[in-house]
Order: sequence, then C-alpha cells, then structure tokens
Amino acid sequence: MPSGLWLPRRYLKPTAIVFWYSEKLNRIRVGAPEAYPVPEHLQYEGYNKIVCRNAHEVEVWSQKLRDQERRDKEIEDAKREAIEGPIRDAIRSELVYKRDHARNAINRDAMQRAIENHDEAEDRRRKETSISYMHVEAAEDGH
Repeated sequence: MPSGLWLPRRYLKPTAIVFWYSEKLNRIRVGAPEAYPVPEHLQYEGYNKIVCRNAHEVEVWSQKLRDQERRDKEIEDAKREAIEGPIRDAIRSELVYKRDHARNAINRDAMQRAIENHDEAEDRRRKETSISYMHVEAAEDGH
C-alpha cells in the first residue's frame, strides 16, 4: 500500500558506489560519494576513483576488496601466531607437567580440566571465520 509520501524525482536518482584504487600499492578503499574527489594524501599514494555504475561492477570491486581484507587478516594472524603460539605451547606444557606431578586426584582433575579448556579455546580460535560485505550487499540479502 502506498504511503502517500511524494518525493521529487531528484531524490529518487540512483547513487553510484565509489572505490579508490591504487595500482602502485595494489590497495582498494571504499570511497566517498561520487561528487567528492580522491583526497590529496591518497592521490600521492596513487589512488584513483573507480565509479561503479551497475551491480556487476560493484560486485567485482567488492570481491577484490574482500580478497584484500582476507589477505590482510591472514598476514595479521600469521604475525599473531608467531608471538602467541610459543606462549600457548608453554602454557599447555606447564599444565600437563602439573597434571602429571599432581599430589592428589583433585589437583590432577583440575589440571586435566584446564588442559581441556585450553584445547577447546584453541579449537574455537582456529575455527573462527569472518565475513565482510558492504552495506549495500547486506541490504540486498535482507540482513
């Protein structure tokens, strides 16, 4: 049922999605509205404006942006693992040592449960995934 709200045609025109892309850096950023130029500090880094006029162009550039974010996350995870991995291994080794050398069954059970919690947390961390998408895509999918 129509709401009875009347809007002038100028408010109904579609808006283009804008990305900024630098070939030099091989980086993509989500841009400002089409009317705004690429900021000067980004122009120095080689960014150019990409204006997407149809859904296919938006999907192509959005996929490139998702791929870039995935690569960035993989690099970040590798750096984090290089630091945190040995620490987690040392903690688990300490828990196993304390379990094996416990004075009584209560301490041994407590250390066993701590080891299980540690392993469960590690499994959850490994299974963690992230999905990124643009707001426009989410609106199309009903999110």
